[in-house]
Amino acid sequence: MNIREKLTIETIEDYVYLQSSLFDAFIKKYPGVKVSKTGYLSVNEKDGFIILNNQEWSFHKHGFGVHFICLSNGVVVDNDREFDKPTLFCARRLFDYLRSVYKSDLEIDSVEEFIFNLQSSGKISKAPENLYKLV
Repeated sequence: MNIREKLTIETIEDYVYLQSSLFDAFIKKYPGVKVSKTGYLSVNEKDGFIILNNQEWSFHKHGFGVHFICLSNGVVVDNDREFDKPTLFCARRLFDYLRSVYKSDLEIDSVEEFIFNLQSSGKISKAPENLYKLV
């Protein structure tokens, strides 16, 4: 099975759930985290670790967001905006996640085509700022 055959709506559901769960765990560990009206994430910790489902994840605060890496398997989840809406996602961040999960040479064009097809079929919808959401 090639990587394109693995791309399903469940893939996005898994990603959105993981992204939301990571941010919830992050907020729980660092309750002083604030999200501004412009979407900027304010937190004192620039680097650290959280535990989610008995797995340790490192994080690095960057620009507007946080980059998470699972230490046991290298899965990457990077969220750079709309932290108060963790069900939103963008093509680039989904691409980063998929490459880390499938350890493949997946191209961004394939992910964009996948998103376009899901949007055309009504399974996801466009949100502001080049983001998407599950329907």
